[in-house]
Amino acid sequence: MAIALLLTCLSLNIYLTGITWFLQIIHFPLFESVGLNQFHDYHRKFFQKKQFIVLLPSLVAAICALILIWVKPWGTNMVFVKINLGLMVIALGASVILVEPLHKILSSHGYSDKAIRQLTRVNWVRTWAWTGSSLMIILAVFSILAQHTE
Repeated sequence: MAIALLLTCLSLNIYLTGITWFLQIIHFPLFESVGLNQFHDYHRKFFQKKQFIVLLPSLVAAICALILIWVKPWGTNMVFVKINLGLMVIALGASVILVEPLHKILSSHGYSDKAIRQLTRVNWVRTWAWTGSSLMIILAVFSILAQHTE
């Protein structure tokens, strides 16, 4: 059970890290290429559709991270699990406090060079937090594997 939970966390973290890097490197910079007349509709559709592929996995990953703290999978270095939870709080906090308000501005006011640049800049917090979170879960899995190979 605990190993399955750890592997679920690992899968979700890697998935969300990939999504975040895609958004950071490809998608957000391409906002500047959408025509002014099409931007409002484009961003509204993007904002609606991203909820399913980002919001639901993020919530499940957060729940996994919390449960891991209590389950304490045998052989896992709990330092990695605790750092993972902290980085996840940073990633989700950055989403709510920094990223989502900028999306709301873009959804309600349309194209804004300033908001797009801010979005791309502040999203680095989320990108690196998810990357670090994935690394911590990978290290937690390796800490278990190390116990079984000795």
